[in-house]
Amino acid sequence: MDETFAKDLQPSKAEAGKPGQFFAAKFNLEKTGDTFIDMSGFKKGVVWVNGHNLGRYWEIGPQKRLYCPASWLKTGENDIRVFDLHQTEAAAVSGYARME
Repeated sequence: MDETFAKDLQPSKAEAGKPGQFFAAKFNLEKTGDTFIDMSGFKKGVVWVNGHNLGRYWEIGPQKRLYCPASWLKTGENDIRVFDLHQTEAAAVSGYARME
């Protein structure tokens, strides 16, 4: 699952009750900055933002929030892709700016 794979990734065709789903969404930013992506609504998987692998998360920890450097984000439209091993439906994802 390298960057090329992530860029070509399409959301799974949801089949009720089948885990191992890919989810994709777009979000817009007026300005960029170092950000933490909160994956609390998902169970266990991997996240990419604009083709960059942010890492793995797991609902039992230790990772529920993933760091996304400002250089991987852009003003305007951004792309997030999620592969979750257990989730069967999309959930909300939130981003929080790093506080100085």
